[in-house]
Amino acid sequence: LDQGYKVILDFSATWCGPCWSYHEAGTLSELYNTYGPDGTDEIRVFYLEADDYTTAADLNGTGFNTHGDWVTGTPYPIIDNAGSIFFDDYSGNYYPTIYTVCPNRIITESGLASVADHAAIFQDINCAPASLPNDGALVGYSGESVACGDAPISFAVTLMNMGVDSLTSCTITAY
Repeated sequence: LDQGYKVILDFSATWCGPCWSYHEAGTLSELYNTYGPDGTDEIRVFYLEADDYTTAADLNGTGFNTHGDWVTGTPYPIIDNAGSIFFDDYSGNYYPTIYTVCPNRIITESGLASVADHAAIFQDINCAPASLPNDGALVGYSGESVACGDAPISFAVTLMNMGVDSLTSCTITAY
């Protein structure tokens, strides 16, 4: 991410039917071949086998908990035993779960998107790497949405530094 790459994470399980169908459709392979290191070099793609009870045999299509060979012909890296990453770090609930992670650390659940739809996410201006020295962005709001007269309201915003320099202070004005 710090080198400006966008990252696609495919959290799947070898025994998951929808995961296998999406894998067999070749969408992520096409993305990797077109936009990965041997293409335009914009993205990295990772398959994360997120059921820690499956085995290497399952990944290779010879085990008992698999729909087929996930390894042969897959051009991008496969990470086994990624259950703790999926469940602990991403609060995963279902397979497959596919995320696009932008260099600015914004994570989008991109799902079973087409090649064009995945590309639209990571080529969007909001997924661009930082280029300005200071570039604060309001990326979240919580609080009341209606105010009456001069009555005070409570709210909170989430500010993200989209710039390349450390953001040490800012002024937010609400009106």
